[in-house]
Amino acid sequence: MPGYRTHLIAGFISAALLLAALILYIPQHTPPLHYLPGCFFAALLGSLFPDIDISSKMQNLFYCCALIACATALFFQAWATFCTVGIAAFFVSFLYHRTITHNYKFLIVMPLSIPLYICYQYPRHADLSLLLYLFFVIGTLSHVVLDRSITRIKQLLGKKRR
Repeated sequence: MPGYRTHLIAGFISAALLLAALILYIPQHTPPLHYLPGCFFAALLGSLFPDIDISSKMQNLFYCCALIACATALFFQAWATFCTVGIAAFFVSFLYHRTITHNYKFLIVMPLSIPLYICYQYPRHADLSLLLYLFFVIGTLSHVVLDRSITRIKQLLGKKRR
């Protein structure tokens, strides 16, 4: 299977193609120049996200961020955030590889909760949150497409060798 570098390259290419499509077909929704680093970072993060279910760079990053988020939530006494992050970290440890985190529907719907919450609570940040969501999802989809393509190619090559 592809390593994390291959997934990062696929995520970067997917983000560049998405940006080109936005510029060509929906120029009024082209992100401002100062949003682009965040957009590409979201796509790169998304390209690693599906491997959160195995011991990987993404899982290590997730647990580090969860620890920082929990510590910050404790400091500010944000109990709902503390519990949410803690429960998410707990459930991640029970995931099997290539189950829910490699499901297209899950990868599109699950992260949508974040921009919807931001649109509700902070409407002036709605455009940026939806844009980051779009780039994150394109990164996650590039990961799954790459994994499934490689798996399919291996299956085809394995059948031809027999």
